[in-house]
Amino acid sequence: MRLMMNRIVLVLVLIAVLALGSSFVQAQGPEKLRVAMILAVPVGDAGWGLSHLVGLKYLEARVPNVEVAYTESVPETAEAERVLTEYARRGYKLLIAGSFGYMDSTLAVAKRFPEVVIINCCQFRLAPNVATYYVKDYEAGYLVGIIAGKMTKTNIIGYVAHMPTPNVILNTNGFALGVRSVNPNAKIHLVWTQAWYNPAKEREGAESVMDVGADIVAENTDSPAPVQAAERRGKFSIGVYTDMSTFGPKGNLTSAVWNWGPIFVDVAQRVRAGTFKSTNYLWGLKEGGVTLAPFGRPVPADVRQLVTERKQALIDGSLFIFKGPIRDQSGTLRVPAGKVLTHQEAWSLGFLVEGIVGTLPR
Repeated sequence: MRLMMNRIVLVLVLIAVLALGSSFVQAQGPEKLRVAMILAVPVGDAGWGLSHLVGLKYLEARVPNVEVAYTESVPETAEAERVLTEYARRGYKLLIAGSFGYMDSTLAVAKRFPEVVIINCCQFRLAPNVATYYVKDYEAGYLVGIIAGKMTKTNIIGYVAHMPTPNVILNTNGFALGVRSVNPNAKIHLVWTQAWYNPAKEREGAESVMDVGADIVAENTDSPAPVQAAERRGKFSIGVYTDMSTFGPKGNLTSAVWNWGPIFVDVAQRVRAGTFKSTNYLWGLKEGGVTLAPFGRPVPADVRQLVTERKQALIDGSLFIFKGPIRDQSGTLRVPAGKVLTHQEAWSLGFLVEGIVGTLPR
């Protein structure tokens, strides 16, 4: 009898220990997830790099037991593969590659480290452990285009862009369609810097469009240099990536803000849960991927109201930006009336829409 009682006690003790062990594991929370990001530009650019750093910090604050790291100004060369490889060897399980030019590097690293998940911005080639992420930048671009179209007095609007990649062309076209939706007489004078980050060229581009009469300067470049140039000459400006109002306190109308954080959190949670899928993580206004910074003082109430209404229409699906008729710069009809382009079709247009003055570098 005593032997049986001892066995029962022993079993109860073992159950208690196991229960305590289980509680201890639960108290510890999920296993640490290490996340690293590389960027082709500095995080102090106030634009693309800073928006990505904000996104990474957003992830760090909202995902429990996560460790984050980043390396800035990594060239789109074999150096990118080296840095990604080093992070993978150090046990980072989610790598964020924040540039279109990292595509080959991400695929090479992913093949050697199948247990590591990599997401690369704007990438169009995938692998089982490689996905792409981006935002519907043209939705915010369309909205700020409406502001520019309504507020220009000269009907000349400047637009400074960096590299003629498909996503930049798409955003540029979205901006122009926004302008022309409210002001078909306006012209968008486009200049390219041919560099992801070059404040001097970005400033020169802004100066050149103001020299031909632009009274509003918008940008799809990496620094606030165009906003600052417009401010110095008493012109209006529209920023991008982050709220650039501090660089143009008098003339900045707003900025098209890109929110990477919610995407990063979603992917990190999927990686931890084992539900990650190789796909295109594409978020727009509806999902919180893009938004507008607060309106600047010069923006009148009726324009604010119009933009707010168009924003809601884009969110609820009653408004389509890339809906025909759409013509190219020569006036040739490219998208017939009534046809609505999918995101992929709009991405693949390969031409500039009517109203843009400028060319695509070849």
